[in-house]
Amino acid sequence: MDFRFAETNDIISSGSMSATPAFGFEVDYIKLVYLRGGVGNFQNLESLGGEGTNIGFQPNFGVGFRYKGIQIDYALTDIGDQSLALYSNVFSLKLDWSVFR
Repeated sequence: MDFRFAETNDIISSGSMSATPAFGFEVDYIKLVYLRGGVGNFQNLESLGGEGTNIGFQPNFGVGFRYKGIQIDYALTDIGDQSLALYSNVFSLKLDWSVFR
């Protein structure tokens, strides 16, 4: 659960707190290649024309690679454009300097 201490359009919301569930998984192959997936950011979205609300969510997918202190990750967010947010491609590079001593 992701909690915020403010009223938002999360599916669980009160005047002073909001919460939305998030689910995910990660599997690896010999601690070298990682596959990740998940879904989160569940929100109440107002329909066009104000005729009611729908529940929006954000599915995500990612892969990672780790070898001798170097980690490279890639994530694709909002697959299928299920929420109001635009999809994003997220890349990251992480170096463990202690390995290079």
